[in-house]
Order: sequence, then C-alpha cells, then structure tokens
Amino acid sequence: MQSEASHPRDDANGDEVDDLIARYLDELNSGKSLDPRQVLADHPGIGHEVLESLQDFVALRSGPEDLRELGALGD
Repeated sequence: MQSEASHPRDDANGDEVDDLIARYLDELNSGKSLDPRQVLADHPGIGHEVLESLQDFVALRSGPEDLRELGALGD
C-alpha cells in the first residue's frame, strides 16, 4: 500500500478504501476476476486509489502462474 504521505486521505475514505481492498483481495484469492472499469463505476471517488493499491498484488499474483506455463528447463 502507498504511504499516507504520498496519498493523503481522510479517515472515512481511508477506511472505505482499506475495506474495498480487503474485499477485492478476498475475491481475487478465491479465483474471481476483477474488472477495473466496474471498480471505477462502482466507486467513482476512490476507485483509482483502490485499483492502484491492488495493482502490485495482481502483478505478483500473475508472475508465478506465467512461470509455470513456461515449463521446466529442458522440456
């Protein structure tokens, strides 16, 4: 997550963003996909912040799967 110094926010929005991040992470971990356009439509004031926070998780999550698809050396 980004530090509050780089993304200042009030406590109410901060709590809402944190709750949404947790909810979307649960969904991603259960195998569901995430539509960024839908996140933005559902949460117009904070959707960008939620997506930005989730971006690193999604990138890390896709890395090992991509490596497994490549197979082992010598295959």
